[in-house]
Amino acid sequence: MARARILFRCKNKVGLVWDTSSAVSDGGFDILSYNSFEDVALNHFFIRIECQSDSNGGSVKRLSEKIEELASKCNNSWHAVFDADLRKNVAILVSGQNHCLVEILHLWRSSKLDMNIKGVISNYEKQKKLADFYEVKFEHVNITDEEKKENEILKFVDDTDFIILARYMQVLSPHFLKSYGKPIINVHHSLCQSLTGEKHMKKPIPVASK
Repeated sequence: MARARILFRCKNKVGLVWDTSSAVSDGGFDILSYNSFEDVALNHFFIRIECQSDSNGGSVKRLSEKIEELASKCNNSWHAVFDADLRKNVAILVSGQNHCLVEILHLWRSSKLDMNIKGVISNYEKQKKLADFYEVKFEHVNITDEEKKENEILKFVDDTDFIILARYMQVLSPHFLKSYGKPIINVHHSLCQSLTGEKHMKKPIPVASK
């Protein structure tokens, strides 16, 4: 049976849970888990669904078409449908503090993160010990203020589907982002523009900051 993951966001309105559930059913899938969240300040509704094809043999393509139909009827919508049977290739970038990296590698080794880790890249050679423990390829890039070595990193991540920044404390340039051209996930607080820089926890948090 096929498995799929759905991400859906749109302006909140009555009946979204019913509408998305119906779209999944019409696509030939059964829901395994359904998680939702409402951002009251922005009036946005966020949905994440995991599902598998039913006894009639639904396909991810048919499911995507049904979700697309629903999205076309919703205001300010965004959506993505992923084939959960296709494991993504990922590279992890980390700097000196490795608590985020430890969590990711532990969840991956425990089969709670369904992906292929192609390697860990760091400007701190001490992270090699952790990568070796989890039997993950490690690449040390000697970064200085004058030389960011982004072209070396681009070669290493060329065959990946996305990058995880696990408390990577270097700012990626527009050239890097354009050259890579694929998703980059930041698990550090500076993902929030209102919480950038050091001592962020001591700064006032504006309403609706996440």
